Amino acid sequence: MMKHPVLRFLLPHVLVTVLFALISLVYFYPVLTNKYLEQSDIVQYKGMQRQILEHRAEFDEEPYWIDNAFVGMPTYQITAHYPYDLLRYLETAFFFLPRPADMLFLYLFFFYVFAQSRRFSKPVSVLGAFAYGFSSYYIIILMVGHNTKAMTLAYAPLVFLGLFQVLIDRKKWGILWLTFGLALQLHANHLQMTYYTLVMVFIITLMWGVHTWYKRGILHTLKPVSILLISGLLALILNAQSVLATLDYTKFSTRGASELTINPDGTDKIASDGLSFEYITSYSYGIMESITFISPNIMGGSSSESFADESPFMKFIKVKMSDGSLDYDTAIGLLRQFRPYWGDQPFVAAPVYLGVVVLFFAVLGLVLTNKNIRSVLLSIIAVSLLFSWGKNTPEITQFFIDYLPLYNKFRAVSSAQIMIMLCVPYAAILGIQHLTQEKGMSRKNLLAVYGVVSTFIVLILFLIVGANGFFSFTSTSEGLSNLPNVLLEPLQLSRKLFIWEDVWRILTYLILIVLALLVLRRNLVSGPLFAVIIAITCLVDLWQYNRLFFDTEQFKGKYQFEYPFDKTSQDKIIQKDKSTYRVFEPRLGFSSSRSAYFHNSLGGYHGAKPALLQDVYDFHLYKQDSAVLDMLNVKFIIDDQYADGVGKRQSSLGPVWLVDEVIQVANANEAILQLNQIDHKIQAISQTLKSTLYTSSPNDNISLIEKRNNFLRYSVSTTHERLAVFSDMYYPNGWSLFIDGELQSYHKVNYMLRGVVVPPGKHEIEFVFKPTVIRNGTLLMASGWLLFLVMIVMLMRKQKDSKLE
Repeated sequence: MMKHPVLRFLLPHVLVTVLFALISLVYFYPVLTNKYLEQSDIVQYKGMQRQILEHRAEFDEEPYWIDNAFVGMPTYQITAHYPYDLLRYLETAFFFLPRPADMLFLYLFFFYVFAQSRRFSKPVSVLGAFAYGFSSYYIIILMVGHNTKAMTLAYAPLVFLGLFQVLIDRKKWGILWLTFGLALQLHANHLQMTYYTLVMVFIITLMWGVHTWYKRGILHTLKPVSILLISGLLALILNAQSVLATLDYTKFSTRGASELTINPDGTDKIASDGLSFEYITSYSYGIMESITFISPNIMGGSSSESFADESPFMKFIKVKMSDGSLDYDTAIGLLRQFRPYWGDQPFVAAPVYLGVVVLFFAVLGLVLTNKNIRSVLLSIIAVSLLFSWGKNTPEITQFFIDYLPLYNKFRAVSSAQIMIMLCVPYAAILGIQHLTQEKGMSRKNLLAVYGVVSTFIVLILFLIVGANGFFSFTSTSEGLSNLPNVLLEPLQLSRKLFIWEDVWRILTYLILIVLALLVLRRNLVSGPLFAVIIAITCLVDLWQYNRLFFDTEQFKGKYQFEYPFDKTSQDKIIQKDKSTYRVFEPRLGFSSSRSAYFHNSLGGYHGAKPALLQDVYDFHLYKQDSAVLDMLNVKFIIDDQYADGVGKRQSSLGPVWLVDEVIQVANANEAILQLNQIDHKIQAISQTLKSTLYTSSPNDNISLIEKRNNFLRYSVSTTHERLAVFSDMYYPNGWSLFIDGELQSYHKVNYMLRGVVVPPGKHEIEFVFKPTVIRNGTLLMASGWLLFLVMIVMLMRKQKDSKLE
């Protein structure tokens, strides 16, 4: 049976696939005992999606809007199920393992598929998959719950599979692979990772194009480039619903341009259509910190790590506590302030470690490969480093912000290092392939090996010199200038010891690599067996390091996983009130969805918050301005300063009210500044409505009589024309107003709310959320799938015709 060519071809790949599945399950072994990984970001996501799940269950429809966070926002960047979304069903088939083992499996599997398409041997392809999938960054993002980022990175090798088939192999099916890879990346919905993937695609295409144009002329260059553009356009069309919805919301989010020209302190605001320099670069990788790729402890490791009990710093603290010169509270304060990490990033879950084994063969691959591949890889690595250094290279970063399209839409530039994390494993398998494709070891390969070994020895010496006085082991952000030497010295000494761990790790694996190379040179093992030995060594290296940040306590039972937040006594008190209101928890601000899990909250957790609310928070809410809290219908404040931890506000204005006066302002600056200057119960601010005094009557009333995520119905009765103010987010791209069934217009009032001019008499007012962007996107997506199927049929016919010829 094994003589059958199809079985003979498939069996090794099936065995490798099973191996990847087993390794993924073993690495995250608690999932085998019905445990679930509690990921911090997913916990926050569950708070945000609570109302979406409730709406789906009750009304069997997709709401596309939530009201439980940020005074209301679209669900496009939370979780949205779009109609006829074929890619979602396809992705479901990929995730057959428990999470997060399924993500690790996809890392390994898709890189293996990519490596096989580049004609690497199976053992070398497996080695590349280990190098890619077990990079510390990729594992850490799984532990903290950056699932969309992980999915996007898992699909990246498919993009380059298609790219190389189009540009280099000139295979007809390359366009399908490229379209498929890009479509899956876009569907994963982490646009920053897709952006970095496209930066790599651009660099590769540019350098290939220049070389091909010079060697073969412009016609040989334009056709493949046109195929790339078609693939990119088709991938966008296949994701038209989410892409158009995201573009629609971006204008209203903190990623879009602001109307304001002033800051909360009154200074002029620099005009920008994206994020600020400070926000973009708040997570910038240090220049020397980049050495963590091989020496993860050079800056002390994780920012949340503490000193071990036997460290000089801990011993010093204990001695000072025992002799009475240091009290308990001060000691705890020092231990919280001073940790092993001495870099300048505000938080580091774990350093980016690529592995000694991987980097050794990556450097070797860069030396041995041809100059074109070397130039491309080094260019991408250089761009990746410049992106990730952020504020540490301010002039270059400002240039990117000013002139590189979309660069200013993304924060946490340190994550740009994912470009290196794809290049280094590819360079490593190039190095292994060069060594194993010939018997013995040529003089060229031997000289390259000597050079790389010498480089690593120099690196070890550099770390030893650094540990003995060259490195300061302090950062500017720690404020150590006034720290007495008696405390500074044990602190620095404790940090030095971490580097010695790295020195021994590098030396150990360097010796193992050299021994393996000696065995290969003497022909004691075959090339494939050598690749297997290095693959196992690579896996042990990365596995061993990543396990330092693996906490079995993060794996919870099913109940704890499904209900991540505990209901407090404050939550129980608030939920007794059945009226319509919002809750504010000042200590959490806009960085937690805990209160949104139980209530309709001002706060929440999101990377692209509604810009209008963020502005109001920056100007007023952080001070808990009473007038602004009233207009946002905040009835309860959760804060320990109140009895029972809950403050009930009697002055909140409810979900809707009628005002007597409209005050027109000239611009957004005036609108936001006057929010705490007016009586919201009787006045409203508008940039579009003219200043007007309305005649009120004691019998005038308006009330909310039906409420769903995407539908609001009110009953109103007035003697004269009045202005109704609704304590809901102004969002014209989807919310439609109907008065007695007739479509009408509404206005932005009080900087961020909705206002409706109500005619006299009794009326029924309805707000309905039916974003046209979803309907338009669905039609466009359907046409995309039709084009994709037509393309497949055409390629199959071409292949059939070529066989007949």
